[in-house]
Amino acid sequence: MSGGINGFQIDWGFRYLLKKNLSPDLCNEDGLTALHQCCIDNYEEMVKILLDRGASVNAQDNELWTPLHAAATCGHAGLVKILIAHGADLLAVNSDGNMPYDLCEDDPTLDIIETAMANRGITQEMINETRAATERRMLGDVQELMNQGEEVNMQDSQGATL
Repeated sequence: MSGGINGFQIDWGFRYLLKKNLSPDLCNEDGLTALHQCCIDNYEEMVKILLDRGASVNAQDNELWTPLHAAATCGHAGLVKILIAHGADLLAVNSDGNMPYDLCEDDPTLDIIETAMANRGITQEMINETRAATERRMLGDVQELMNQGEEVNMQDSQGATL
């Protein structure tokens, strides 16, 4: 960890909480876990500690961002390597339909992600299939409601329908 008061306070705070056997996957109101925050702030040592203590490498916040989305967006190549080595889902899709590689603008970091995707045998067809999965589930749910005779055009409190 880098020096300085803030880095020390964060490091001490996380270590204290982990010593108290609190879950490393506790999150704030936005669904951000300590692992997400450390990936945003580029705290490699804390990421290693959290993962060693069982933090979910694929935890999702309220917008379905994983720690890998955060690290990739920020261009933190070292963190991306650590997360991938711990089994991060390279095909995780956030609520905007983006995978970590879609959000990465740092070429060296993008190369790491794309190399890992190739090493795992991920194809364009797999990428397309993963992106379409949520929409297919939603369509299936609506079809099931219709088959059960449910009203699918009913408006919610904001006037939206299925």
